[in-house]
Amino acid sequence: MAGPSGRRSVTAAELAEYVYCPRAHWYSQVAPGAPSPPSAARRRAAGESYHLRAGEALRIRERRTSWYWAALGAGLLLVLLLLLTIFLGA
Repeated sequence: MAGPSGRRSVTAAELAEYVYCPRAHWYSQVAPGAPSPPSAARRRAAGESYHLRAGEALRIRERRTSWYWAALGAGLLLVLLLLLTIFLGA
């Protein structure tokens, strides 16, 4: 699809594909529908497995980070309450 300047436009789907896996995007642009060698299915399965593991590791890290911030906030709140009790209660 050509834009106003005559250059090819990039779609949101293409950007999403590139963000997910630049190599897969490159393959889809260079040789769409080209027959792949027999080892390609094994490599594709290995790549998909890698992406699933990497995504799960990222989700675990994000959950741990949110728990860290929640615990830090709770700890700071307790320290603040302790200080208020000491200074206002005395």
